[in-house]
Amino acid sequence: CDKALAINPNHAFAWHNRGIALDDLGRYQEAVESYEEALRLDPDSFSAFERKLEALDRLEGWLKARRPPNAYVELFQLVGVTEKRLHIFICHRLKKALGDDESQWWAKGIPKDIRTKCQARREDSPRREPVYNYTDLIDLKDIMDANWRFFNEDFQRVKGEFKSKKEFLDAVIRLNEIRNIVMHPVRSLPTGDDLVSARHMREVVEQFCGPG
Repeated sequence: CDKALAINPNHAFAWHNRGIALDDLGRYQEAVESYEEALRLDPDSFSAFERKLEALDRLEGWLKARRPPNAYVELFQLVGVTEKRLHIFICHRLKKALGDDESQWWAKGIPKDIRTKCQARREDSPRREPVYNYTDLIDLKDIMDANWRFFNEDFQRVKGEFKSKKEFLDAVIRLNEIRNIVMHPVRSLPTGDDLVSARHMREVVEQFCGPG
């Protein structure tokens, strides 16, 4: 894989295979990054999309096995993995519905205020990641809300957990509030209810981001 990438760094399948090799070696974070590159080059690669989600699961398990039980640690992990799954899935769904080109899924699917904010953040960032990477968790809620027609079928998988679109999106807002607690621990302490809510949303997002 590395030899193929040395020759052609824009070879999506080579990045895909590199992710598999790293996954097999237990280098899950690097595997996730390789699948991300494969998806950047070939957004239609559902295999890379699925394998990335699986690698995230294994990374989560690896972290859990090596960290002591702690409410902050578990909440950080739960919120992080849940946000990452939504982030990947929303992009995949918008590209499938509106088209892979940035002038299609990004321009038509992302509300203008979010596009403007992300572009400004990217300009200020030395790393210059793909512009979508500068979204926040609360932005993902607004993106789904603005494009609900593309997510309604996915919502049917979790309708037993939430009676309406509003209840589901309110739960994402609640998860964002928990994220703020985790990221700013001097302002507030996590509660048992926070942990229950984060665990519940982790399970719900697993269902919501099922095959589609």
